[in-house]
Amino acid sequence: QEKRWRLVAVVFVALFILGSIVDFPAHTSKPRRSTCIVMAEDYVSRALKAPSTAEFCPSYNCMVSVAGDIALVKGYVDSQNGFGAMLRSNYTVEIKLIDTSKYSSELIYMKIGDREYGTYQSAAFKLLND
Repeated sequence: QEKRWRLVAVVFVALFILGSIVDFPAHTSKPRRSTCIVMAEDYVSRALKAPSTAEFCPSYNCMVSVAGDIALVKGYVDSQNGFGAMLRSNYTVEIKLIDTSKYSSELIYMKIGDREYGTYQSAAFKLLND
């Protein structure tokens, strides 16, 4: 009986040590749709000529798809161009999710209107981009 308790204690300690050594991904559950939209809008805003004038489409008009740690967000934004005219531009943003609890991601690809940044990578999302 005492040997059994020792074995249980050793296994428990080993699992505890292993758990503190192994680096588990920060996003173990599926990220929230709204989180992906906010991160995509942040990248789009940074690329606009007048980001303070940006009016993004309502979230229910956005398309969001997540596969593993890659998210694809499509929507539109109304913002001023260099001449002060308000224009509507469709956008597609593909990001690698790093830590959604901290809104941390890495831009893979972005297209705003006809301007492209990065290289479109996700074959899984190919049909959604057409």
